[in-house]
Amino acid sequence: MRELIFMDLDMINKLVFDVVESVRKNEDEPGAGVEFAVQFSRKNGISPDYLLNIAKICDSKGMFREEYVFMKACALLGEGGQRVEAYFLSGVLAYFMGRKENAL
Repeated sequence: MRELIFMDLDMINKLVFDVVESVRKNEDEPGAGVEFAVQFSRKNGISPDYLLNIAKICDSKGMFREEYVFMKACALLGEGGQRVEAYFLSGVLAYFMGRKENAL
């Protein structure tokens, strides 16, 4: 999590704020915000590790839908074991949110 300190805080805040807004506006769509998070991360050089850290922060705050978005974005941008783990965890989150089709 210390890695987040070294990134531009305004950029991270924009990413998180926009994902939170997208999730709030689209409560019935568990993947709302994923595409934005992926594109924003690619454009601004935010690594899958950073997305994973943001997901963990969301988890600690009980923001599970937002955690799902960041975990799924991590899965889409990650490689190797990190990608596998992120896909698995995003599936577990989807399952517990009652989105069994997304979990698969």
